[in-house]
Amino acid sequence: MANEVKDRAAQGMDHAGQAVRSLNDAGSKAMDKIGDKAGEAADKAKGVVNRIADEATHAGEKVQGWAEDAYEATRKEVKADYRATAEVVENYGQEVTDLVKKYPIQSLLVGFAAGFLVSRAVKS
Repeated sequence: MANEVKDRAAQGMDHAGQAVRSLNDAGSKAMDKIGDKAGEAADKAKGVVNRIADEATHAGEKVQGWAEDAYEATRKEVKADYRATAEVVENYGQEVTDLVKKYPIQSLLVGFAAGFLVSRAVKS
């Protein structure tokens, strides 16, 4: 009877050892799978980050292009407006010169009157 108990205890220990080894193997396999899945997730995350970085770079290039286009269009417009204004001022100056040449005494009197009115306004 003692031998039978002893044999049964040894069998129980063998079963327990096998169960522990099976659990250990299952745990190792599970950890390997988890590690593999984590690696896959990390690779996918890297891919997403790389795509986002590429899109951000592309968007930055687009914005830079738009800004350069806007700058160039504005520069051309300002240059055209400057030329038009210079032309108008030049024409006005020519008209005033022609009037002074045509009416020299009247122009002199108008100049004196304007100077008198400006000096009176400044004194007040």
